[in-house]
Amino acid sequence: MSRKQPVKIVLLLLLVMFAFQSRALAAVEKDKDKDKVALPFEKAPVEIKSKKVTYHLKEKKVLFEQEVIVRQRDLVIYADKAFAFLDSNNEIEKIVLTGLVKVVKGDVVLVSTKTVYLRKEGLIIITGEPRAWKGKDFLEGERITYDLNTGELRLENASITINEVKP
Repeated sequence: MSRKQPVKIVLLLLLVMFAFQSRALAAVEKDKDKDKVALPFEKAPVEIKSKKVTYHLKEKKVLFEQEVIVRQRDLVIYADKAFAFLDSNNEIEKIVLTGLVKVVKGDVVLVSTKTVYLRKEGLIIITGEPRAWKGKDFLEGERITYDLNTGELRLENASITINEVKP
């Protein structure tokens, strides 16, 4: 056996080990993503970003201002300003968003000047000139409630236009 032969065998073994490790890591990452999506909204983590943050310790609320972006699973909310209210465990109980507010989840787009996200209930309630698009359908009313867990949209004093173009 030449000196090059053991080197080739070692390299081949390292290559095989690397291939198995890569597949194992890919499987773990796939499972992690699967677990994230499977969590109900009240348990899924919420990420809030903005240019300015003010934490009010006594009132247990956090003010987010300027280019606010709220993300949770496949839900994204854009707003000018948001107040996050915390419970006794310092977890977000509800978020009140104002200014120009846009909520996007799949083919549902909600637009308003005031939105309340009740995290534990998995509900988004929009008032203040609320409008909604589900696919190509346009909906508007005095108040629109969107259930994140079921995908149901409930409208009060509503009007619906079928096959409207999104903004």
